[in-house]
Amino acid sequence: MEWIKAQPRCSISVITWIEVLVGCGPGEREAVDCRRALGLKVPDAIILATARCHQLRLATRNTRDFPEQLADVVVPYTL
Repeated sequence: MEWIKAQPRCSISVITWIEVLVGCGPGEREAVDCRRALGLKVPDAIILATARCHQLRLATRNTRDFPEQLADVVVPYTL
């Protein structure tokens, strides 16, 4: 901690910040809520949160990471 305080300029990546927020209370950020509620990996939580924040549905074939039963996820086709 002392090393960080001694630096002239520090910053944190958004992914690291989301990881920190996972331990916070509900309602902090949509990506944090997606990660906490659905157990998504950080990149997947950001993808779903982006769609939700813009009131869009996420179109994906990736049903392994994005469950089809979510109201805001649509699987347009399967192979």
